[in-house]
Amino acid sequence: MLISTRIRKSPWWHLSKAAGCWAYTTYNHMYHPRAYIKPEQGGLLEEYKYLTRHVSMWDVAVERQIQVKGPDAAAFVNYIITRDVHTLLPPMQARYVILCNQYGGVINDPVLLRVAEDEFWFSISDSDLLLWAQGVNHTGKFNVSLNEIDVSPVQIQGPKSVDLMEKMFGEQVRGIPYYGLLRTKLNGHDVTVSRTGFSAEVGFEIYLHDAMLYADDVWPYILEQGEEFNLRVIAPSHIRRLEAGILSYGQDMDIENNPYEVRLGWQVDLNKHDFVGKQALAQIKSEGVK
Repeated sequence: MLISTRIRKSPWWHLSKAAGCWAYTTYNHMYHPRAYIKPEQGGLLEEYKYLTRHVSMWDVAVERQIQVKGPDAAAFVNYIITRDVHTLLPPMQARYVILCNQYGGVINDPVLLRVAEDEFWFSISDSDLLLWAQGVNHTGKFNVSLNEIDVSPVQIQGPKSVDLMEKMFGEQVRGIPYYGLLRTKLNGHDVTVSRTGFSAEVGFEIYLHDAMLYADDVWPYILEQGEEFNLRVIAPSHIRRLEAGILSYGQDMDIENNPYEVRLGWQVDLNKHDFVGKQALAQIKSEGVK
């Protein structure tokens, strides 16, 4: 396999490769695992079985974390998403959101985490959201800092995920609501846990803080803890997400699509105060999708 220095490697790269990853794509300018089990051993269908019958771990560091922090963080986030952050998202909660450009085209469909009163993380899909957000605030109207931070997630997905997570974090994980967050430690290192995933199976995401420093401490620990649950490292399952009707940005929609074309009109709150794309989206809704 030819490796390019123009494509970033995640903090999990060498660990994921050691787990058997043999096929990659690029996502957010980073190598993204696409297959672990070889076709002659069952391939993606065998990986699907681990996801739906046992528990799986995914390297999803390509979900880069774009931090919005500062006194105007909530106001800025509210201006660039199509939902109302003030009624939607108290601290230590997350939500699926979309962001549109001035023409109503979908720019990104991240999970938005509110980790503090004045701090949000966009766990992004495949587009340069940081550059766009910096452009929106080029005048400095909003008193915020915008950065890609060294936080990298893995997903723990499958019917045995709750048991594995309880073993690692205690009973508190059973109380995390869907899209809820928990700040805690894993093998001595700071993590944020969310009750989210890309599979429609029971699942969680573990966001490792300072991932470049501590990936080697956390990945093997999870594998060790997961042995009794038949944990297997697999690629994100597009088979399962298609069954669940979960959209994948760049495959099922992109900037050429508006939310109403892809059945995401429920994401658009035209009653809230001004936000990027509001005028265009109101016109599209009024005239209907063409």
